Amino acid sequence: MRLQTYSRICLGLVVALCSGQAEGLRLGVLDLPEGIRQGQPFTVRLPLEGDGGDPFDPEAIRVEAIVRPPCGGPMMIPGYYAEIYERPSPPASAAGGPTSSASDTGQGDKSGSLWKPSGEKGWRLRFRPLEAGPHRIQVRAETPTHWAQSAEARFTATPANSPGILRVSSRDPNYLEFSSGRPFFPIGLNVCWAEPVQLSAYLQKMAARGGNFTRLWMCPWNFPLEWKKAGEYDQVAAAQLDFVLAHCDRLGLQVMLCLDYHGALRQAESWAQNPYARARGGPCISTRDFFSNTGARKLYQNRLRYLAARYAASPSLGMWELFNEVDLTDPYPFCEREIARWHARMSRYLRSVDPYRHLVTTSVARAHTEEEHLWADRDMDVVQAHRYPGWRSLSVDTARALDLLQRYRRPRLLTEFGLDRDAARSFDPRGEGLLEAFWAGSLQGAAAAPMPWWWDSYIDELDLYHRLTGLARFLQDIDFPGESFRPLTGVSVETLPGAAARPANLLLQPEQSSFEPASFNQPRRFRVLPDGRVEGDAPLAELLHGTKAHPSLHNPQSFEVEYPADGFFTVLITEVSNWASTEVQVLVDSRVAFHRLFPDEDPGRGVQYRFNGACRVPVSAGRHTIVVKNEGGDWIRVAYVLESYVAPATSAVALYGLSGKSTILAWARHRGHTYYTRSLGVEAAPLDGIGLRWKRLPPGPWDISVWDPATGEVLARATATAVNGEVRIPLPAFLDGVAVKLVRRDVSGDLVSRFGSPPELPNRETR
Repeated sequence: MRLQTYSRICLGLVVALCSGQAEGLRLGVLDLPEGIRQGQPFTVRLPLEGDGGDPFDPEAIRVEAIVRPPCGGPMMIPGYYAEIYERPSPPASAAGGPTSSASDTGQGDKSGSLWKPSGEKGWRLRFRPLEAGPHRIQVRAETPTHWAQSAEARFTATPANSPGILRVSSRDPNYLEFSSGRPFFPIGLNVCWAEPVQLSAYLQKMAARGGNFTRLWMCPWNFPLEWKKAGEYDQVAAAQLDFVLAHCDRLGLQVMLCLDYHGALRQAESWAQNPYARARGGPCISTRDFFSNTGARKLYQNRLRYLAARYAASPSLGMWELFNEVDLTDPYPFCEREIARWHARMSRYLRSVDPYRHLVTTSVARAHTEEEHLWADRDMDVVQAHRYPGWRSLSVDTARALDLLQRYRRPRLLTEFGLDRDAARSFDPRGEGLLEAFWAGSLQGAAAAPMPWWWDSYIDELDLYHRLTGLARFLQDIDFPGESFRPLTGVSVETLPGAAARPANLLLQPEQSSFEPASFNQPRRFRVLPDGRVEGDAPLAELLHGTKAHPSLHNPQSFEVEYPADGFFTVLITEVSNWASTEVQVLVDSRVAFHRLFPDEDPGRGVQYRFNGACRVPVSAGRHTIVVKNEGGDWIRVAYVLESYVAPATSAVALYGLSGKSTILAWARHRGHTYYTRSLGVEAAPLDGIGLRWKRLPPGPWDISVWDPATGEVLARATATAVNGEVRIPLPAFLDGVAVKLVRRDVSGDLVSRFGSPPELPNRETR
């Protein structure tokens, strides 16, 4: 009897110690849901009672679970406090998707007035089992003086076809794959903000056209989790992010979640409203303190822990982005190394609280600079940049931006690119420049297709989502990490036997502009060869300076040309100064062939676009000297098109591509045709009678397909066996480009080439 009493006392002490009842915290039995599946997250309401103080401060109360999966070591899963808000379900649109009355700005219901509290609040735990099989889970809550621990619960996750977590590929560090080994090549758009239902509608349209990746911002007007008070998390903003990520889960999208934007640390933008500022009750006297102040760093780490607890289990979360364009914050020019160290510290902390160890990155605005300190630390899993080239060829500019990031031997992403919004709508209403950039970047060794901006006022309004479709279809079966892709080699462009020789347009796109003394801001002479190469002792100048505002920079450009047939020399006007009148003259063999004055009619603006257009000068066959000069007061921005100049037309083809172990991808572009030459009235003829010749292919049969890059339609299929390493592929006539895929078949036996006579392919003019 005495022994039984003693046993009951001991058991009671054990229960009291495990539950923490004697110390004021109580954890009941975990109520796990039924039907838990591998790869699918589930949420558990934690039966935690007792006063733990500030629920958003882990030093006041820390709640976490230890999960022991079937294989590997235990996982620490942080818990989070939530007040549940709900939004009334919107009516379905005609297309079956959500609708919204959000404003044209895309910022929508910033006040969150449509979201209502459900009355439900408390501690929660979200977990995503990555393995099938039996799991054990136990939750512990702890304050500085109290603790409680639940009894261990068990569940079994049933097997499911889950890709896992997005990772840098172990097979090729230039690309991405899921932890299951499934390759992933991101194709998508920035859809950074909007009222949540409207944002979901944008994403649904993107996914329907082949998109699988997007980028979301957390900022004062979108998911403003910590914008009212430092260390306090807005539960409406949290619910809105829950809503959008759940929609991304259903659409099968991966998300780059951007946690801060540069304007939050700019005096001219949002610093005065930033809760980290001393004036708002925060710890920071200046914007620089955000990166150096101990209290600010601690607050930011607390926010990272909350984000990891609430959202890391989402199947759609692909990577964390600590900052958008951190190089544009006020302190960056003065403490670049300090900011790089801050990024390294925060990325390491984020991995310590994110049980799934999602990829971590940040972004910069200036792709033309080398952010050596920022990218030197390997804690940045992927490198990325943004690029806004004005009005230039987006295919050329995209490729150059990605080349700048190649040295870091990590996945390279161009996560923002595009024109000014008005320029995009004016120059490229059909989205041809988007297609150029998508294909050039994807076949230049990037880890993802470049991501355009202006999702709402350009892409959605003009319904340009379809520009994703061709690339998505072309690449859907490509194992990028497994191919060990390298730049395309061993291929040449040739004229098909019997094809008529027709000269093609040549676009001369200047790349240099400055208002300071430079070699190109002087009179210069260039020789344009028949194959399109340009010889000269300085780069072409994009700005032609006048004779008054900057007389020392006055820079007439002389071109020695040789036209194979009668054609045109065209000056493309894309911007004109509005500080003084501008005057363009074109002289052919010392005679004025074109003269136009662009008057200063609105001195209140610095740049005017109303004079944009093409100044065409007829030029007869043969050799000529053409001089272009600005005899006006200020500058003018130009490019040049030599119409019917390049012979043979094969020189007008730009090739982008990748060669892999068993796959070759190529995209042929017409150098003389871009979205802006067409918009300025210079039409190019389709390139015809052209083929590709591979010279050093490994032996064996190759499946060959020719694709329309705009639609993803297969125009022709054939099987060929390389003869002495050679295969010739005829191309259809093209203006907007044509794509080719070669896949080596793993079969024995020789196959007879069907390219002895070119297959019939449709002629494609313009769309």
